[in-house]
Amino acid sequence: SNMSTDSSHVAAPDTSGRVKRMDCSKVEVRASEYGDGVFAACDIAEGELVEYGLARRLTNVDGNENPYIFTWSDDRTVWAAGSGASTYYNTSEDPNVKMIRFFEEDRFEFIALKAIKKDDELTHVYRSKQWRQCFQELATPAAAATEN
Repeated sequence: SNMSTDSSHVAAPDTSGRVKRMDCSKVEVRASEYGDGVFAACDIAEGELVEYGLARRLTNVDGNENPYIFTWSDDRTVWAAGSGASTYYNTSEDPNVKMIRFFEEDRFEFIALKAIKKDDELTHVYRSKQWRQCFQELATPAAAATEN
């Protein structure tokens, strides 16, 4: 068979069941000073993909009250549950990962912002920390005044 390595064309979405849609093998959920948290299961380089997964849109929930779901639209009207360890990342003023949300594709990625050592806790900045009721105690007063 002629196996082409040309990737200049856009492939149709894979429905063969062979492409992994989520992977959280580089992280572990453990007890943290903040309850549960996500920790590096191995050393992770700056810029490396830490975890990727799927989001499931939810109905009949209010993310202003429920801290375990994600804001899943720019207009703050859609909420989603994340796969893998995604709901266990704590927030920090000095994060070592960032979450990239692909709203249209209902998927996400966590990327390392700096080199991370095995057993380090992984944190990101909660996108909605300043405006969701359930995160009021985490909001910084100065930032809250400038957010809308």
